[in-house]
Amino acid sequence: MHSQKKFNLRILSLVLLSGLFSTQAIAAEGDDAIGTVGLGSYVLSLAINSNTYDYSGSALTVGFNFNSWASIYGHVYALTNTTWETEKIDGSDIMIRFGKTGDGLMGFGSLGYYSETLSDTGYPSVDFSGTFIGYGIGYNWEHVSLVLEGSARGTNEYETFANSTDVIAATGSLNISYRF
Repeated sequence: MHSQKKFNLRILSLVLLSGLFSTQAIAAEGDDAIGTVGLGSYVLSLAINSNTYDYSGSALTVGFNFNSWASIYGHVYALTNTTWETEKIDGSDIMIRFGKTGDGLMGFGSLGYYSETLSDTGYPSVDFSGTFIGYGIGYNWEHVSLVLEGSARGTNEYETFANSTDVIAATGSLNISYRF
């Protein structure tokens, strides 16, 4: 039941984000307001005590540039544990990016929020959420964007789940998007 609420929250977030794009595009007609939609790879690595748990998979990406220095961006991702294929993480994140986001070489820092569900056959699902700080570098052509990004996540809920304060969580993604 709790996972269904998280899934509904993710869908609602995407609908609201889409509404923001269309509203801003109408309001900024004639300006450099540019949206993006794309696909990417996504990885999550959790270091708990002396063990590392790696997850990899794919992501749908959406973004909107408010101007050439600020944007909102998000991923909806599906990951699988690289060691135990039955262990999966489905989630989403949303961030505000600050830094050059216009045409040509780009770089940015970001602040954001993530929400995800860990599931494994025969075990109850577990929900995690928190904040993160990130960075990225990429290149924007007229209609294509290629971005490599990473983040360090807040670990409070991972620490509670693992019953350990020795937790590090990091993500990375490589995304290619259509710009409009």
